[in-house]
Amino acid sequence: KPAMFVLIQWTNKPVEEATWEIYGDLIKRFPGFDAVNEAVP
Repeated sequence: KPAMFVLIQWTNKPVEEATWEIYGDLIKRFPGFDAVNEAVP
């Protein structure tokens, strides 16, 4: 089954340490996570 990945820029980490995470896993780990409202242009 296909998975949606999102690129996460972690707080207090340099851009070079951004990681690709599976969206469904993020929701489980961080229930309040909202990719649409957390997105930075």
